[in-house]
Amino acid sequence: MYQLLSAVLLGSLALFVTCYAVSPVSAVDDPVYVTALIEVDRSCVGDVRFTVNVEALKDLSINEFWLLLPKEPVKWSVVPDAVTRTSDLPEDFEGRLVYSNVTFDLRPLKGELKVSYSFKHACLLMGDRGLLITPLIVYGPPVRGKLEISLTDVALRVISVDPPATRLRASNESFEFRHELPSFINRVVVNFRAIEEPIELFTSKGFTVRAQQRYSNDARTIIDTFTNVTGTLKELFGVEVSALVVDFFLPRDHRSGPEGYAPVPVGEVGSIKLNLILLRRIQGSLEVTALHELVHHYLFAVGVGAGATWFHEGLAVYLSVELGKRLGLRAAEVLEEELRRTATHSDQIDLREWRSGEMRDRAWYAAAYTVIDELFKLDRPGMLKAISDLKSLEGGLSSSEQVIAHLSKYLNEEAIETLSKVGLTGSKIRTQSSNPATRSGTTLEETPSRTDDLNTELIEIDGGLLLFTVTAAAVLMAVLLALEARSTWRQNLK
Repeated sequence: MYQLLSAVLLGSLALFVTCYAVSPVSAVDDPVYVTALIEVDRSCVGDVRFTVNVEALKDLSINEFWLLLPKEPVKWSVVPDAVTRTSDLPEDFEGRLVYSNVTFDLRPLKGELKVSYSFKHACLLMGDRGLLITPLIVYGPPVRGKLEISLTDVALRVISVDPPATRLRASNESFEFRHELPSFINRVVVNFRAIEEPIELFTSKGFTVRAQQRYSNDARTIIDTFTNVTGTLKELFGVEVSALVVDFFLPRDHRSGPEGYAPVPVGEVGSIKLNLILLRRIQGSLEVTALHELVHHYLFAVGVGAGATWFHEGLAVYLSVELGKRLGLRAAEVLEEELRRTATHSDQIDLREWRSGEMRDRAWYAAAYTVIDELFKLDRPGMLKAISDLKSLEGGLSSSEQVIAHLSKYLNEEAIETLSKVGLTGSKIRTQSSNPATRSGTTLEETPSRTDDLNTELIEIDGGLLLFTVTAAAVLMAVLLALEARSTWRQNLK
Protein backbone atom coordinates (compact mmCIF):
# COMPACT_ATOMS: atom_id res chain seq x y z
CA MET A 1 0.00 0.00 0.00
CA TYR A 2 2.79 2.44 0.85
CA GLN A 3 4.37 1.67 -2.51
CA LEU A 4 1.04 2.51 -4.12
CA LEU A 5 0.85 5.80 -2.24
CA SER A 6 4.37 6.73 -3.31
CA ALA A 7 3.58 5.92 -6.91
CA VAL A 8 0.41 8.01 -6.81
CA LEU A 9 2.21 11.00 -5.29
CA LEU A 10 5.06 10.78 -7.76
CA GLY A 11 2.55 10.52 -10.56
CA SER A 12 0.71 13.59 -9.31
CA LEU A 13 3.93 15.59 -9.10
CA ALA A 14 4.95 14.42 -12.57
CA LEU A 15 1.55 15.51 -13.87
CA PHE A 16 2.05 18.94 -12.29
CA VAL A 17 5.55 19.36 -13.71
CA THR A 18 4.31 18.34 -17.14
CA CYS A 19 1.35 20.74 -17.06
CA TYR A 20 3.52 23.57 -15.76
CA ALA A 21 6.47 23.19 -18.09
CA VAL A 22 4.95 22.31 -21.44
CA SER A 23 3.76 25.25 -23.49
CA PRO A 24 0.66 24.80 -25.66
CA VAL A 25 2.46 23.95 -28.91
CA SER A 26 1.71 21.32 -31.51
CA ALA A 27 3.74 18.25 -32.28
CA VAL A 28 7.33 18.63 -33.41
CA ASP A 29 6.56 17.68 -37.01
CA ASP A 30 3.76 20.27 -37.33
CA PRO A 31 4.53 23.35 -39.42
CA VAL A 32 5.86 26.53 -37.83
CA TYR A 33 3.22 29.19 -38.37
CA VAL A 34 5.01 32.16 -36.80
CA THR A 35 8.70 33.00 -36.72
CA ALA A 36 10.02 35.87 -34.61
CA LEU A 37 13.63 36.93 -35.20
CA ILE A 38 15.43 39.46 -32.98
CA GLU A 39 18.92 40.59 -33.97
CA VAL A 40 21.03 42.66 -31.57
CA ASP A 41 24.54 43.89 -32.32
CA ARG A 42 27.13 46.10 -30.63
CA SER A 43 24.86 49.15 -30.95
CA CYS A 44 22.28 47.37 -28.74
CA VAL A 45 19.56 48.27 -31.22
CA GLY A 46 17.09 45.42 -31.60
CA ASP A 47 15.77 44.58 -35.06
CA VAL A 48 12.55 42.56 -34.73
CA ARG A 49 10.98 40.67 -37.63
CA PHE A 50 7.84 38.53 -37.52
CA THR A 51 7.08 36.17 -40.40
CA VAL A 52 3.58 34.67 -40.49
CA ASN A 53 2.70 31.70 -42.72
CA VAL A 54 -0.59 33.02 -44.10
CA GLU A 55 -1.50 30.01 -46.26
CA ALA A 56 -0.97 27.54 -43.42
CA LEU A 57 -3.15 29.60 -41.06
CA LYS A 58 -5.92 29.90 -43.63
CA ASP A 59 -5.83 26.11 -44.02
CA LEU A 60 -6.72 26.03 -40.32
CA SER A 61 -9.65 28.42 -41.03
CA ILE A 62 -7.80 31.23 -39.24
CA ASN A 63 -8.60 34.47 -41.06
CA GLU A 64 -7.31 36.98 -38.51
CA PHE A 65 -3.99 37.18 -36.74
CA TRP A 66 -2.97 39.64 -34.04
CA LEU A 67 0.32 40.82 -32.58
CA LEU A 68 1.29 43.08 -29.71
CA LEU A 69 3.24 45.87 -31.37
CA PRO A 70 4.83 48.98 -29.83
CA LYS A 71 3.11 52.33 -29.86
CA GLU A 72 4.72 55.56 -30.99
CA PRO A 73 7.47 56.68 -31.25
CA VAL A 74 8.57 53.21 -32.44
CA LYS A 75 7.59 52.70 -36.09
CA TRP A 76 6.60 49.29 -37.41
CA SER A 77 6.06 48.23 -41.01
CA VAL A 78 4.11 45.43 -42.67
CA VAL A 79 4.59 43.69 -46.04
CA PRO A 80 2.40 43.26 -47.96
CA ASP A 81 -0.09 45.98 -47.09
CA ALA A 82 -2.77 44.48 -44.91
CA VAL A 83 -6.01 45.67 -43.40
CA THR A 84 -5.34 46.21 -39.73
CA ARG A 85 -7.36 47.01 -36.65
CA THR A 86 -5.56 48.59 -33.71
CA SER A 87 -7.01 48.55 -30.23
CA ASP A 88 -5.75 49.55 -26.81
CA LEU A 89 -5.01 46.90 -24.23
CA PRO A 90 -7.14 46.53 -21.09
CA GLU A 91 -6.50 48.99 -18.29
CA ASP A 92 -5.28 46.25 -15.96
CA PHE A 93 -2.68 45.10 -18.49
CA GLU A 94 0.59 46.79 -17.56
CA GLY A 95 1.86 46.78 -21.13
CA ARG A 96 -0.94 49.06 -22.27
CA LEU A 97 1.30 52.14 -22.16
CA VAL A 98 3.85 50.61 -24.52
CA TYR A 99 1.95 48.14 -26.72
CA SER A 100 -1.22 47.98 -28.80
CA ASN A 101 -3.11 44.98 -30.12
CA VAL A 102 -2.81 45.06 -33.93
CA THR A 103 -5.07 42.63 -35.82
CA PHE A 104 -4.39 41.67 -39.47
CA ASP A 105 -7.03 40.46 -41.94
CA LEU A 106 -5.45 37.45 -43.63
CA ARG A 107 -8.21 36.74 -46.16
CA PRO A 108 -6.91 38.89 -49.04
CA LEU A 109 -3.26 37.92 -48.39
CA LYS A 110 -1.14 35.15 -49.90
CA GLY A 111 2.22 33.69 -48.97
CA GLU A 112 3.78 35.35 -45.93
CA LEU A 113 3.00 38.36 -43.78
CA LYS A 114 6.10 40.21 -42.58
CA VAL A 115 6.03 42.72 -39.71
CA SER A 116 9.17 44.48 -38.51
CA TYR A 117 10.41 47.27 -36.25
CA SER A 118 13.56 48.42 -34.45
CA PHE A 119 13.95 49.65 -30.90
CA LYS A 120 16.79 51.18 -28.90
CA HIS A 121 18.38 49.66 -25.81
CA ALA A 122 17.57 46.06 -26.59
CA CYS A 123 20.59 45.35 -24.44
CA LEU A 124 21.91 47.43 -21.55
CA LEU A 125 25.57 47.55 -20.54
CA MET A 126 27.37 48.59 -17.38
CA GLY A 127 31.01 47.68 -16.89
CA ASP A 128 31.46 44.04 -17.82
CA ARG A 129 27.79 43.21 -17.32
CA GLY A 130 25.16 43.05 -20.02
CA LEU A 131 21.41 42.47 -19.99
CA LEU A 132 19.45 41.70 -23.15
CA ILE A 133 15.69 42.14 -22.77
CA THR A 134 13.41 41.25 -25.66
CA PRO A 135 10.13 43.04 -26.26
CA LEU A 136 6.95 41.15 -25.51
CA ILE A 137 6.45 38.30 -27.95
CA VAL A 138 2.69 37.81 -27.74
CA TYR A 139 0.40 36.83 -30.62
CA GLY A 140 -2.79 34.98 -31.38
CA PRO A 141 -4.27 32.56 -32.13
CA PRO A 142 -1.62 30.66 -30.10
CA VAL A 143 -0.34 28.49 -32.96
CA ARG A 144 3.07 26.87 -33.03
CA GLY A 145 5.99 29.21 -33.64
CA LYS A 146 9.61 29.86 -32.81
CA LEU A 147 11.66 32.77 -31.48
CA GLU A 148 15.27 33.18 -32.58
CA ILE A 149 17.63 35.70 -30.95
CA SER A 150 21.02 36.73 -32.29
CA LEU A 151 23.52 38.62 -30.10
CA THR A 152 26.68 39.72 -31.91
CA ASP A 153 29.89 41.63 -31.10
CA VAL A 154 28.85 42.71 -27.62
CA ALA A 155 28.98 39.58 -25.45
CA LEU A 156 31.96 37.52 -24.33
CA ARG A 157 30.06 34.84 -22.46
CA VAL A 158 26.41 34.00 -21.76
CA ILE A 159 25.66 33.74 -18.04
CA SER A 160 21.97 32.86 -18.08
CA VAL A 161 18.91 32.75 -20.34
CA ASP A 162 15.41 33.07 -18.90
CA PRO A 163 13.47 31.06 -19.90
CA PRO A 164 16.17 28.53 -20.87
CA ALA A 165 16.69 28.30 -24.61
CA THR A 166 15.84 25.09 -26.44
CA ARG A 167 18.96 25.72 -28.52
CA LEU A 168 22.08 27.79 -27.88
CA ARG A 169 24.90 28.24 -30.36
CA ALA A 170 28.10 30.20 -29.88
CA SER A 171 30.83 31.19 -32.32
CA ASN A 172 33.50 33.75 -31.44
CA GLU A 173 31.50 36.67 -30.01
CA SER A 174 28.18 35.70 -31.60
CA PHE A 175 25.41 33.86 -29.77
CA GLU A 176 22.15 32.44 -31.10
CA PHE A 177 19.18 31.31 -29.02
CA ARG A 178 16.01 29.50 -30.03
CA HIS A 179 12.75 29.19 -28.11
CA GLU A 180 9.54 27.39 -28.92
CA LEU A 181 6.41 29.55 -29.07
CA PRO A 182 4.00 30.28 -27.57
CA SER A 183 5.56 30.31 -24.10
CA PHE A 184 4.37 30.91 -20.55
CA ILE A 185 7.01 33.64 -20.36
CA ASN A 186 6.53 36.24 -23.08
CA ARG A 187 9.82 38.04 -22.67
CA VAL A 188 13.30 36.51 -22.88
CA VAL A 189 16.12 37.91 -20.73
CA VAL A 190 19.78 37.12 -21.37
CA ASN A 191 22.47 37.94 -18.80
CA PHE A 192 25.92 38.03 -20.35
CA ARG A 193 29.50 39.04 -19.75
CA ALA A 194 29.97 42.14 -21.89
CA ILE A 195 32.91 43.66 -23.71
CA GLU A 196 33.79 46.36 -21.18
CA GLU A 197 33.70 50.00 -22.25
CA PRO A 198 35.37 52.92 -20.43
CA ILE A 199 33.36 55.30 -18.26
CA GLU A 200 33.48 58.96 -19.28
CA LEU A 201 32.56 62.15 -17.43
CA PHE A 202 29.93 64.50 -18.80
CA THR A 203 30.00 67.74 -16.79
CA SER A 204 28.18 71.06 -17.02
CA LYS A 205 27.18 73.73 -14.48
CA GLY A 206 28.25 71.63 -11.51
CA PHE A 207 26.40 68.47 -12.56
CA THR A 208 28.37 65.40 -13.60
CA VAL A 209 27.11 62.19 -15.17
CA ARG A 210 29.46 59.21 -15.31
CA ALA A 211 28.52 56.95 -18.18
CA GLN A 212 29.75 55.04 -21.20
CA GLN A 213 29.91 56.90 -24.50
CA ARG A 214 26.87 55.03 -25.79
CA TYR A 215 24.79 56.81 -23.12
CA SER A 216 26.22 60.27 -23.79
CA ASN A 217 22.92 61.67 -25.09
CA ASP A 218 21.12 60.39 -22.00
CA ALA A 219 23.78 61.96 -19.78
CA ARG A 220 23.33 65.33 -21.45
CA THR A 221 19.56 65.00 -21.15
CA ILE A 222 19.88 64.60 -17.38
CA ILE A 223 22.16 67.65 -17.10
CA ASP A 224 19.82 69.73 -19.27
CA THR A 225 16.85 68.66 -17.14
CA PHE A 226 18.60 69.67 -13.93
CA THR A 227 19.67 72.99 -15.45
CA ASN A 228 16.10 73.78 -16.50
CA VAL A 229 14.68 73.36 -13.00
CA THR A 230 17.41 74.61 -10.69
CA GLY A 231 16.05 78.15 -10.80
CA THR A 232 12.61 77.02 -9.69
CA LEU A 233 13.96 74.75 -6.95
CA LYS A 234 16.36 77.43 -5.67
CA GLU A 235 13.46 79.86 -5.39
CA LEU A 236 11.33 77.27 -3.60
CA PHE A 237 13.90 76.00 -1.09
CA GLY A 238 16.07 79.09 -0.78
CA VAL A 239 19.25 77.07 -1.34
CA GLU A 240 21.21 75.86 -4.36
CA VAL A 241 22.27 72.31 -5.16
CA SER A 242 24.80 72.39 -7.96
CA ALA A 243 27.34 69.70 -7.09
CA LEU A 244 25.89 66.33 -7.96
CA VAL A 245 27.33 63.18 -9.51
CA VAL A 246 24.94 60.85 -11.33
CA ASP A 247 25.77 57.19 -12.02
CA PHE A 248 23.82 54.55 -13.88
CA PHE A 249 23.45 51.04 -12.51
CA LEU A 250 22.29 47.76 -13.99
CA PRO A 251 19.95 45.56 -11.91
CA ARG A 252 20.21 41.79 -11.61
CA ASP A 253 17.32 41.45 -14.07
CA HIS A 254 14.54 43.56 -15.56
CA ARG A 255 12.34 43.04 -12.49
CA SER A 256 14.69 43.95 -9.66
CA GLY A 257 16.13 47.09 -8.14
CA PRO A 258 14.70 50.57 -7.57
CA GLU A 259 14.29 52.97 -10.46
CA GLY A 260 16.64 55.35 -8.70
CA TYR A 261 17.93 56.39 -5.31
CA ALA A 262 19.77 59.26 -3.67
CA PRO A 263 22.15 58.29 -0.85
CA VAL A 264 22.26 60.69 2.07
CA PRO A 265 25.17 63.07 1.31
CA VAL A 266 28.35 62.49 3.28
CA GLY A 267 30.32 65.50 1.99
CA GLU A 268 29.55 68.51 -0.14
CA VAL A 269 28.95 66.53 -3.35
CA GLY A 270 25.73 64.54 -3.51
CA SER A 271 25.11 61.33 -5.43
CA ILE A 272 22.23 60.04 -7.55
CA LYS A 273 21.91 56.51 -8.91
CA LEU A 274 19.63 55.81 -11.90
CA ASN A 275 18.52 52.41 -13.19
CA LEU A 276 19.36 51.80 -16.85
CA ILE A 277 16.00 50.01 -17.18
CA LEU A 278 14.48 53.51 -17.32
CA LEU A 279 15.78 53.77 -20.89
CA ARG A 280 13.26 51.07 -21.81
CA ARG A 281 10.29 52.96 -20.37
CA ILE A 282 8.00 55.56 -21.87
CA GLN A 283 9.33 58.97 -22.90
CA GLY A 284 10.57 61.04 -19.98
CA SER A 285 10.96 58.22 -17.44
CA LEU A 286 14.67 58.88 -17.00
CA GLU A 287 14.17 62.61 -16.50
CA VAL A 288 11.24 62.28 -14.08
CA THR A 289 13.19 59.84 -11.92
CA ALA A 290 16.24 62.12 -11.97
CA LEU A 291 14.03 65.03 -10.87
CA HIS A 292 12.64 62.94 -8.02
CA GLU A 293 16.13 62.22 -6.72
CA LEU A 294 17.22 65.85 -7.22
CA VAL A 295 14.39 67.01 -4.93
CA HIS A 296 15.67 64.68 -2.24
CA HIS A 297 19.00 66.50 -2.33
CA TYR A 298 17.28 69.87 -1.93
CA LEU A 299 15.50 68.48 1.12
CA PHE A 300 18.79 67.22 2.50
CA ALA A 301 20.31 70.65 1.87
CA VAL A 302 17.67 72.42 4.00
CA GLY A 303 18.00 69.95 6.85
CA VAL A 304 15.16 67.49 6.28
CA GLY A 305 16.55 64.13 7.34
CA ALA A 306 15.76 60.67 6.03
CA GLY A 307 13.63 60.00 9.14
CA ALA A 308 10.87 62.25 7.76
CA THR A 309 10.27 59.61 5.09
CA TRP A 310 6.69 60.29 3.98
CA PHE A 311 7.42 64.01 3.58
CA HIS A 312 10.66 63.30 1.69
CA GLU A 313 8.97 60.91 -0.73
CA GLY A 314 5.68 62.78 -1.05
CA LEU A 315 7.34 66.09 -1.93
CA ALA A 316 9.83 64.38 -4.27
CA VAL A 317 7.01 62.66 -6.17
CA TYR A 318 4.86 65.82 -6.23
CA LEU A 319 7.61 68.12 -7.52
CA SER A 320 8.92 65.60 -10.07
CA VAL A 321 5.40 65.32 -11.49
CA GLU A 322 4.80 69.09 -11.57
CA LEU A 323 8.23 69.94 -12.99
CA GLY A 324 8.04 67.04 -15.43
CA LYS A 325 4.71 68.24 -16.80
CA ARG A 326 6.14 71.73 -17.15
CA LEU A 327 8.96 70.25 -19.24
CA GLY A 328 6.49 68.32 -21.40
CA LEU A 329 7.52 64.84 -20.23
CA ARG A 330 4.88 62.20 -20.98
CA ALA A 331 6.09 60.04 -18.09
CA ALA A 332 5.07 62.77 -15.65
CA GLU A 333 1.49 62.80 -16.94
CA VAL A 334 1.28 59.00 -16.84
CA LEU A 335 2.71 58.93 -13.31
CA GLU A 336 0.18 61.50 -12.11
CA GLU A 337 -2.67 59.49 -13.59
CA GLU A 338 -1.49 56.28 -11.95
CA LEU A 339 -1.02 57.98 -8.58
CA ARG A 340 -4.53 59.42 -8.65
CA ARG A 341 -6.03 56.08 -9.70
CA THR A 342 -4.32 54.36 -6.79
CA ALA A 343 -5.45 56.97 -4.27
CA THR A 344 -9.14 56.73 -5.26
CA HIS A 345 -9.44 53.27 -3.68
CA SER A 346 -9.44 52.55 0.00
CA ASP A 347 -7.09 50.75 2.30
CA GLN A 348 -5.45 51.57 5.59
CA ILE A 349 -1.97 53.10 5.47
CA ASP A 350 -0.46 55.03 8.35
CA LEU A 351 2.29 57.19 6.85
CA ARG A 352 3.73 57.80 10.30
CA GLU A 353 4.86 54.18 10.30
CA TRP A 354 7.08 54.75 7.26
CA ARG A 355 10.61 54.63 8.58
CA SER A 356 13.91 55.23 6.83
CA GLY A 357 15.19 52.13 5.04
CA GLU A 358 11.91 50.19 5.24
CA MET A 359 10.50 48.31 2.27
CA ARG A 360 7.20 49.86 1.18
CA ASP A 361 5.09 49.21 -1.90
CA ARG A 362 4.03 51.85 -4.38
CA ALA A 363 0.75 52.51 -2.62
CA TRP A 364 2.75 54.31 0.06
CA TYR A 365 4.23 56.65 -2.53
CA ALA A 366 0.74 57.34 -3.85
CA ALA A 367 -0.47 58.04 -0.31
CA ALA A 368 2.39 60.45 0.42
CA TYR A 369 1.91 62.19 -2.92
CA THR A 370 -1.81 62.58 -2.29
CA VAL A 371 -1.20 64.33 1.03
CA ILE A 372 1.27 66.82 -0.45
CA ASP A 373 -0.95 67.44 -3.48
CA GLU A 374 -3.98 68.10 -1.27
CA LEU A 375 -2.04 70.49 0.99
CA PHE A 376 -0.90 72.52 -2.01
CA LYS A 377 -4.49 72.71 -3.27
CA LEU A 378 -5.86 73.83 0.09
CA ASP A 379 -3.12 76.28 1.03
CA ARG A 380 -0.49 76.82 -1.64
CA PRO A 381 0.93 80.02 -0.08
CA GLY A 382 1.23 78.28 3.29
CA MET A 383 3.04 75.28 1.77
CA LEU A 384 5.42 77.50 -0.18
CA LYS A 385 6.25 79.49 2.95
CA ALA A 386 6.70 76.33 5.04
CA ILE A 387 9.14 74.90 2.49
CA SER A 388 11.10 78.13 2.03
CA ASP A 389 11.54 78.44 5.82
CA LEU A 390 12.95 74.92 6.23
CA LYS A 391 16.49 76.22 5.80
CA SER A 392 16.15 78.46 8.86
CA LEU A 393 15.27 75.65 11.26
CA GLU A 394 17.94 74.90 13.81
CA GLY A 395 18.68 71.20 13.73
CA GLY A 396 16.36 70.58 10.77
CA LEU A 397 13.57 67.99 10.72
CA SER A 398 14.27 64.35 11.41
CA SER A 399 10.86 62.79 12.07
CA SER A 400 7.26 62.81 10.92
CA GLU A 401 6.19 64.49 14.16
CA GLN A 402 8.60 67.38 13.57
CA VAL A 403 7.33 67.77 10.00
CA ILE A 404 3.71 67.99 11.18
CA ALA A 405 4.63 70.53 13.86
CA HIS A 406 6.45 72.65 11.28
CA LEU A 407 3.67 72.53 8.68
CA SER A 408 1.03 73.36 11.29
CA LYS A 409 2.69 76.75 11.86
CA TYR A 410 2.02 77.82 8.26
CA LEU A 411 -1.10 76.02 6.97
CA ASN A 412 -4.68 77.22 7.24
CA GLU A 413 -7.28 75.38 9.30
CA GLU A 414 -8.65 73.41 6.37
CA ALA A 415 -5.21 72.07 5.47
CA ILE A 416 -4.45 71.19 9.10
CA GLU A 417 -7.79 69.42 9.34
CA THR A 418 -6.81 67.41 6.26
CA LEU A 419 -3.62 66.29 7.97
CA SER A 420 -5.74 65.00 10.81
CA LYS A 421 -8.21 63.28 8.48
CA VAL A 422 -5.51 61.42 6.60
CA GLY A 423 -4.03 60.06 9.79
CA LEU A 424 -0.90 62.11 10.33
CA THR A 425 -2.32 63.46 13.56
CA GLY A 426 -5.08 60.91 14.19
CA SER A 427 -6.83 58.29 12.06
CA LYS A 428 -5.24 56.61 9.06
CA ILE A 429 -5.07 57.76 5.45
CA ARG A 430 -7.17 55.83 2.97
CA THR A 431 -5.51 54.63 -0.21
CA GLN A 432 -5.05 51.29 -1.94
CA SER A 433 -2.25 48.77 -1.89
CA SER A 434 -3.34 46.94 -5.06
CA ASN A 435 -3.09 48.24 -8.64
CA PRO A 436 0.20 49.99 -7.75
CA ALA A 437 1.25 53.27 -9.33
CA THR A 438 4.39 53.79 -11.33
CA ARG A 439 6.97 55.38 -9.11
CA SER A 440 9.67 57.71 -10.28
CA GLY A 441 12.28 56.63 -7.79
CA THR A 442 13.16 56.26 -4.15
CA THR A 443 15.77 57.32 -1.68
CA LEU A 444 15.67 54.87 1.17
CA GLU A 445 14.22 51.58 -0.01
CA GLU A 446 14.23 49.22 -2.92
CA THR A 447 11.06 47.66 -4.31
CA PRO A 448 10.63 45.83 -7.63
CA SER A 449 10.15 48.02 -10.67
CA ARG A 450 7.03 47.63 -12.73
CA THR A 451 7.27 45.71 -15.99
CA ASP A 452 5.13 45.99 -19.08
CA ASP A 453 4.32 42.33 -19.72
CA LEU A 454 1.90 39.51 -18.92
CA ASN A 455 4.10 37.74 -16.39
CA THR A 456 2.05 38.68 -13.30
CA GLU A 457 -1.14 37.25 -14.79
CA LEU A 458 0.61 34.09 -15.95
CA ILE A 459 2.18 33.49 -12.54
CA GLU A 460 -1.30 33.66 -11.03
CA ILE A 461 -2.51 31.05 -13.54
CA ASP A 462 0.41 28.76 -12.79
CA GLY A 463 -0.18 29.21 -9.05
CA GLY A 464 -3.77 28.06 -9.51
CA LEU A 465 -2.55 24.97 -11.31
CA LEU A 466 -0.13 24.22 -8.49
CA LEU A 467 -2.86 24.62 -5.87
CA PHE A 468 -5.24 22.35 -7.81
CA THR A 469 -2.62 19.64 -8.29
CA VAL A 470 -1.39 19.66 -4.70
CA THR A 471 -4.97 19.65 -3.38
CA ALA A 472 -5.91 16.74 -5.62
CA ALA A 473 -2.85 14.78 -4.48
CA ALA A 474 -3.69 15.45 -0.84
CA VAL A 475 -7.31 14.30 -1.27
CA LEU A 476 -6.17 11.16 -3.07
CA MET A 477 -3.71 10.35 -0.30
CA ALA A 478 -6.42 10.79 2.35
CA VAL A 479 -8.75 8.42 0.49
CA LEU A 480 -6.06 5.77 0.11
CA LEU A 481 -5.07 6.02 3.77
CA ALA A 482 -8.70 5.61 4.78
CA LEU A 483 -9.03 2.50 2.60
CA GLU A 484 -5.86 1.05 4.09
CA ALA A 485 -7.12 1.71 7.64
CA ARG A 486 -10.43 0.05 6.83
CA SER A 487 -8.65 -3.00 5.43
CA THR A 488 -6.46 -3.28 8.53
CA TRP A 489 -9.54 -2.96 10.78
CA ARG A 490 -11.30 -5.83 8.96
CA GLN A 491 -8.22 -8.01 9.25
CA ASN A 492 -8.09 -7.35 12.99
CA LEU A 493 -11.74 -8.37 13.31
CA LYS A 494 -10.96 -11.66 11.68
